[in-house]
Amino acid sequence: MAWRMVIAAAADSAAGRMFCENGPAKGLEPLQRCFVQAGHLHAADGRVAEALFRALVEAEVVELGLFHVRPSLNDGAIRAVVVRAVDVFMRAYAPGSGAREKPAAPRPLAR
Repeated sequence: MAWRMVIAAAADSAAGRMFCENGPAKGLEPLQRCFVQAGHLHAADGRVAEALFRALVEAEVVELGLFHVRPSLNDGAIRAVVVRAVDVFMRAYAPGSGAREKPAAPRPLAR
């Protein structure tokens, strides 16, 4: 419920920025540093690596939770979600995965 109130208040960009800088951003800084400092990951930008990892972890649960389809998870379900997210993430960022330091520039969409 608190997240919904903050997101609604974020229409005032100062409030949204203040919340993000003092909440989620602070909590995610250690994970970003970990991705940058980990010599065994191809993560040129720790912020992007963290955002992609977080998206993988949230992919199976956020919408279902928001719509109250699956409001809670037991330890086994959480573990399974995390294992799948780590597997996909490591396939993208592990040595030999084909990850590049700088992604190729996006190509224009065909019309």
